[in-house]
Amino acid sequence: MWIVKFYSPKCRHSISLLPEFTKLAQMAKDKFPVGVVNCLQDNNLCLEYDITAYPRVAFLFKSYIIDFSGERKSDEMMRAAEVAFDEFKKFLKFKKLSKRYVLSLKQIQR
Repeated sequence: MWIVKFYSPKCRHSISLLPEFTKLAQMAKDKFPVGVVNCLQDNNLCLEYDITAYPRVAFLFKSYIIDFSGERKSDEMMRAAEVAFDEFKKFLKFKKLSKRYVLSLKQIQR
């Protein structure tokens, strides 16, 4: 799972988040990769993730995304990342189990 900040270098809120996001990167270095996406340079990627406001902190896992909406402090973002990772694992486990269940139903119906 990635922790990503989507931002615009022209946005004062994006700029003010930089110190806390830098602290978060240090806190997460042994657990999660952390990245930033400049939406002025990588506009296609920001469009793909439907980024409409800056900054946007999100947790990305495979093709899934969870937005962070809490207080923009490094410790809060780190706790949210850990919860998001647990939720991603539960979701993928459920998805895998539900696929097995559907396959079983199909086999029974034959």
